[in-house]
Order: sequence, then C-alpha cells, then structure tokens
Amino acid sequence: MHLRKTFTAAMLAATLMVSGLGSAPLFAAAKSDADVLREARDRDEIEHLAWRYARALDTFDPDGYVAVYTPDGSFGPTKGRDALHKMIAALRRDAKPTDRIISPLLHMETNKWIEFKDKDHAVFHYYWITIRKPEKQGDPTTVVAAGNGIDELVRLDGKWLFKSRSITAPND
Repeated sequence: MHLRKTFTAAMLAATLMVSGLGSAPLFAAAKSDADVLREARDRDEIEHLAWRYARALDTFDPDGYVAVYTPDGSFGPTKGRDALHKMIAALRRDAKPTDRIISPLLHMETNKWIEFKDKDHAVFHYYWITIRKPEKQGDPTTVVAAGNGIDELVRLDGKWLFKSRSITAPND
C-alpha cells in the first residue's frame, strides 16, 4: 500500500512537471484580510486615475493629463511629461482652428481587469472605444476607433500613476 501511494504521488508530480504546472503552486496562498482591503482600495484609486485620465484627454487639459503619469511615463512612443504635455496642448479646443488636430471626443474603457504584480505595481487590461461628440443634441455619435489596452501602473509616493499606456487597434 505504501508503495502504491509513493508511486501515485511520483506519477502526479511527473505529470505536473511535464504539463508545466509543477513550476507553480497548485493552490495560491489565501490573501489576508489586509491584502484584500488594500487591493480593494487600490482598485478604486486606479479606476479614479483612469477617470481623471479620460477626463483630461476629453477636455484637452495638458496639466491634468500629465498629472496621471510618472515623470518618465509614456503613451506609446511619446515619453516624459514635457512631451505628453505638448501632445495634449496640440489638441486643445481653444487652439486656432488651423492648429487644432481633432474635434471633441469621448474616451471610454470597458471590460477592465486590474492585475496586481505586487503592492506597488499593477497592469491595467481593458477594451477602449473613442467616439466623436455630436455637433448638437440629437445628432448621431461616430465611433472613431476601438481596441484594447494594457497599461503599467506604479505607486509613487503613495499615489497610483501610469508608467506606460499601450493601446492597439484591431489591425495592430
């Protein structure tokens, strides 16, 4: 009987190693109440950060936009707060029509999932959609673009910020 249990355990271990499951624990350790509470608070803060990001982008507020990034943060190839500020300033509604790049838009994120790497690092997964605001009430909206995003976040000085925002469209 002892030999059978030993053989069965060895076979299970071999099967797990071959399948790749042997390198990770079968059951994750239960989180403490303090960890669950911290993650709940962090999720709320990260969702608020995403709201502030979208609001700053939709209102073409360069100061508000850069405030949600780390000093070396990036949106695609645009890196650093100065470059991010210039990018959003070029979109401002009060710019001369010849200098304005786009008309008012609404940016939305859906199907969000926040993956915590540790207590100070997270990955924000989501789908996004951008629509053009209608000219007047009752006019139809226009979908400008949609895709998915994967962002890196860090907690700096007790505050969650975007380290990088990476979005792709379906053809990417």
